[in-house]
Amino acid sequence: MPSFNLKINQPCGEDFNKFTPTEKGGFCQSCQKEVIDFTNMSESEIIEYIQASTKKTCGRFKSSQLKHYHIPVQSSRFGKFRSCLTFAVISFLSILNTEAKTNEISKKPKVELQEEKKISTNLETTTEKYTITGRVMESSGEGAIGVNVVLKGTIQGTATDFDGNFSLTLDKPKGILVFSGIGYQTQEIEYDSNQLTNLTVYIDADIKGLLTVGEVNTSLLYSSKKSIWQRIKDFF
Repeated sequence: MPSFNLKINQPCGEDFNKFTPTEKGGFCQSCQKEVIDFTNMSESEIIEYIQASTKKTCGRFKSSQLKHYHIPVQSSRFGKFRSCLTFAVISFLSILNTEAKTNEISKKPKVELQEEKKISTNLETTTEKYTITGRVMESSGEGAIGVNVVLKGTIQGTATDFDGNFSLTLDKPKGILVFSGIGYQTQEIEYDSNQLTNLTVYIDADIKGLLTVGEVNTSLLYSSKKSIWQRIKDFF
């Protein structure tokens, strides 16, 4: 999948708030250029603008927006057919693998199978899981993307999706969740087994170093290395 890294090599020291307002941002009198304000753009809008731009762009970004972007690939009718064919091949291979495992299990002595079933049953009855779901919001009311959600004192965690939603399964009925990310202040929230779903967490922006203004650099445009399944798809 095509992708690129968005960064600013040399941040500008000018104050964006003092620029003359324009339709897309502000005009810098120092460098005589329009500085595009990307801070309120979605990820898809940023990708669309960068792809359509034919000249050097100066922009204002949140620190969280200076990252790696994947460019969506438009699928054709043939591409859809190829995807369906690939899915059929993968499904067929999965069926063969399942049958092989079933045959292997059927060859095991009955005593051994009974012991495995007993151990499995004991584990299921002694280990209870707690799934916590919710959404992390910015002060603007938008979902916070890429915020880390970690159980304090452990490495168990996840990250919010493009809408700020998260889902985390833990084996503790209560504890403290730590919310952190680039451009955000770290937030800690207690949870317990009585409140595990539809949590709403507001995370404040880290004003210090949050906004970056400067010339956009997307020179690291490249295509990521294909996986084995992508190679199978190309074969068809």
